[in-house]
This record gives sequence, structure tokens and C-alpha cells, in this order.
Amino acid sequence: MADICKELRKQLHELDTLRKSCGSLLLREGMESDAAKETVRKFDTLAEELRDDVAFYRQPFDERLDDIERKMKKKENLTKWECRVLYGIDWYPGGAEYEDDKRRKEIVEKWRNDEEKKQDLACALDITPDRISVTKEEALSGTIRYHYGALNLGGLISIDTDLTMPEEVGGGLWLNGLTSIKTDLTMPKEVGGHLDLRTLTSIKTKLTMPKKIGRYLDLRSLTSIDTDLTMPEEVGGDLYLHKLTSINTEITMPEEVGRDLYLGGLTSIDTKYTMPKKIGGELDLCGLTSINNELTMPEEVGSDLYLNNLKSIDTDLTMPKKIGRYLDLRSLKSIKTDLTMPEKVGTNLQLSSLKSIDTDLTMPKEVGGELNLSGLTSINTKITMPKEVGGDLYLHKLTSIDTEITMPEEVGGDLYLDNLRSIDTKFTMPEEVGGDLQLGNLKSIDAELTMPEEVGDNLYLGGLTSTQGITDWSSKIGGVIYVNEALPGNEKAALEKRYPGKVEYR
Repeated sequence: MADICKELRKQLHELDTLRKSCGSLLLREGMESDAAKETVRKFDTLAEELRDDVAFYRQPFDERLDDIERKMKKKENLTKWECRVLYGIDWYPGGAEYEDDKRRKEIVEKWRNDEEKKQDLACALDITPDRISVTKEEALSGTIRYHYGALNLGGLISIDTDLTMPEEVGGGLWLNGLTSIKTDLTMPKEVGGHLDLRTLTSIKTKLTMPKKIGRYLDLRSLTSIDTDLTMPEEVGGDLYLHKLTSINTEITMPEEVGRDLYLGGLTSIDTKYTMPKKIGGELDLCGLTSINNELTMPEEVGSDLYLNNLKSIDTDLTMPKKIGRYLDLRSLKSIKTDLTMPEKVGTNLQLSSLKSIDTDLTMPKEVGGELNLSGLTSINTKITMPKEVGGDLYLHKLTSIDTEITMPEEVGGDLYLDNLRSIDTKFTMPEEVGGDLQLGNLKSIDAELTMPEEVGDNLYLGGLTSTQGITDWSSKIGGVIYVNEALPGNEKAALEKRYPGKVEYR
């Protein structure tokens, strides 16, 4: 509603400016006639109405509905802006305002018959009532600007002749029986609810989608697109494209999808493809096994990004800057080209099948949950870990470190380096490990090793027969430090002095 208030204030300012200008002109020309005074009075009346509209839009939504219903009970005329609120024209319902949306519909049905609805909507849209429809028959007459409520065309199986839709549908548009479109079809410019095309299997002719859909767009049965397709600029809810297996023609996706985008059936992308800039929920690309064409990812994914069957990336790829929850790359085995990771992953980053990294890789700055690199056996290039990992960091299969690794500053959970046998280059651990630090198979240290400042739980060093090479020890260990019984006596004594009551031998 902020945009509406801004627009009303702008109109009010322009009206005040015009009123002053007109008033000054009339006085200057010496035209203090009744007609001149009436002109100024009209300006003042319009300005007062606009002030009332601004005050109305600043009210909480339920209070606005209370005011509207009181006027309807008294059979008073509603203003344009009251009509726009009552019929849900200026916002798309959902989320926290769902109950308010339900209530406003109840008010309409209680106090308005069909003709009165048309009168209200005509006032709201500055058109004549004959351009408003409330029935399916009226909606398809060819002259309708706005259809009130949902438009159910579920009985249509195919469209093989010209069909003129309303310019705008206030509720949902049901086309859930449609299997084929054999002629060019222009959809309404705007659909306030959902657009249901769940049975449509292919698009072989020109289809002009709405510019804006308030709720979901269901194309779940669509397997192929054989012509250029421009999707809506905005989809307020989910976008279902479950069965689309390949993209081999130009598709312009929405700028924004408010909730989830389902592309789980997509196995290949054979042309340049640009995703929406923003996806409010999850992005499902679980069927994609390789990327060998230019793919522009969203700038932001609000929830999970599923790429769990992606085995290889054969072209440069930039991930979304921000992923609200989970990034699943569990099947990715190698990285041989530039991969730009997100700046932030809200929960877990799953890279458990990654065996080697052959190009410089900068991980996200922050991973809110666990970072799973449990399959990584070697690192042959510079790798920069996140500054912070909120959960566990898995590096189970890493046996040696012989290249520069910048570790996180903080690991909130356990750090698993339990198969690491040698460290051949200077290596600095995180400043803090919140759980266990697993180094139980480490046999030799041939370079400087700096331990975390703090280990929240246990420190496992049972494979070392000498602690030489550890230049800086932790100042605090929350649990037990497990070391080898074969350590020299002086090293045992030094550890027992440093960590009294916390040293156990194996």
C-alpha cells in the first residue's frame, strides 16, 4: 500500500499547486465572480477527498474494512479507493493478510448484488459498468476490461478458434482441462489469483502470458516448448514446470517468482537460459546432470536450491548471491571451470561427492549450517573456505594438505579431519571450533600448525608420536585431549601442565 499512499500524496500536491495557481490567476485578472469562486471551491473539495483517501490508506487493513462496511450498511456511496480495497485490486492476497482477504469477500457477497458489484468496480477502475463481468458468459463476450472473482474455464479441452479473454481477472483463471492450444492465444494482462494450466502438455503456437499473476502458475504437465515463450513478469506464488525435460528454444522467465520454482524434470539446457532474478522459495533443478550452456542463475533464492544430481559443470557458472537455506550439490564430482559460489548459504552446503578441486575456488563467506566436503581427497589449487560455518565441517577423506587452504575463522560444530595423515605446508586452523576437532590419524607435521584458539569439546591427536610442529596450542579445550601413549615424556608433561585433568592417552 505504500505505493498507493505515495501516488495519492503526489496527486494531492499537484492539486494544491494547481489550485493556488488557478486562484492567483483569477484574482489577478479581477474575476471574483461566482463562477470563479465555484472553481476554487471544487479544487478545495477534491483536495479534501484526496486527504481523506491518504488517511484511509494509512489505516490498518481491518479498520479500513470496518469503515467500508459501516458505509455499506448506511447505503452510502464508496469512494474509488474504498472500492479498490474492497475488491482487492491494489494488492494480491496471501500470507498474513489471508483472513482479511476472506473477510472482504464476505462483505462483498453480503452487501452487494451483481449489478452493484459492477457499479463499484466501474468506480474503482474509471470505466463503464458494461466492461465489467461477473459470469463466464459475460467474461468471454469480447469487450470485458475486468472480471470479478475466479474465471472457471475448466471444461475447455482444446482451443482451436479465437478466444478473447478479459483484460484482467480479479481471481484465479482455471484452464485445468486444456491439453492443446491450436491457435494464437492472448491471456489476460493480469490475473489476481492463480493461472491453472496443469493439463497442457505442449506449446506449439504463440501464447501470450499475463504480465502478472498474483498466486501460482501451474504448467506441471508441460513436456516441451516448441516456440518462443515469454513468461509473466511476476508470479506471486509457485511456478510449476515439473515435467519440462529440456529447453531448446528461447524462454523469457519471470523477473520474480514469489515462492517455489519447480524444474525437477529438466535434464539438459541446450540454449542460453536466464532464470528469474529472484525466487522467494525453493528452486528445484534436481534432474539436471550437467551444465554445458550459459545459465544465468537467480540473484537470490529464498529457500533451498536443489542441484543434487549435477555431476559436472562444463561452463563458467555463477550461483545466486544468497541462498536462504540449503544448497544441494551432493553429486558434483569435480570442478574444472570457474564456479562462483553464493556469498551466503543460510543452512547446509552439500558437496559430499566432490573428490578434487582443480581450479581456484572461493566458498561462500558464510554457511549457516554444515559444510559437507566428506568426499574430497585432494586439493590441487588455492581454496578459500567460508569465514564462518555454523554447523559441522566434514573433510573426512582428505589425507594430506600440501597447498594453501584458508580455513574458516569459526566452525560452530565439529571439524572432521579424521583421515588427515600429513601436513606439508603451513596450516592455520579455525580460531574457534564449537564441537570436536578430529585429527586422530594425523601421523606427521612437516610445517607449522596453528591450533584453534578454542575447542568447545574434544581434541583428537591420537596418531601423533610427537607434537613438534604444533606452534600454537588452544588456550581452551572444553572436553578431553586424546594423545598417543608413545609421546615423549617431556611432551606429555608439557600437555598435562597446559591442560590439567584433560589429557588422556591411547
